[in-house]
Amino acid sequence: MLYMGDKLRYWEAKARFPVQNGQVEVFVDGGKGDSLERQHLFFRTVCEEWPLLRESLRDKLVQTYAEATGKSLSRPFWEDFKLDSMTVPDAALDTAEWTISLSAQSDEDHSYWIEMLGRTPGSVSWDS
Repeated sequence: MLYMGDKLRYWEAKARFPVQNGQVEVFVDGGKGDSLERQHLFFRTVCEEWPLLRESLRDKLVQTYAEATGKSLSRPFWEDFKLDSMTVPDAALDTAEWTISLSAQSDEDHSYWIEMLGRTPGSVSWDS
């Protein structure tokens, strides 16, 4: 993990994400001397609950994909989308404000961002 300094107070790292047999980039809230126990628990909980969490994203993400690309998905939703990164707050999942980013194999021009409040997806955006 790479500490980004006392002014920013967060860490960057790659973490094993067993649900998709790969790694994701994580941005972990916390200071240099913090134990990061709550952040580890948050990440473990997201990994355990990912099948349910990703289903909660489906409708908003499919709609945003159509807006960004002008087309509909040509393959099943989770065969196309992959989690790329996530913020890991110093909070329990129930109340956390956090962000995830995903990419679609069928759309290399955009990244998709979802603002989360606990287990509930909020706004979805994309960038190119």
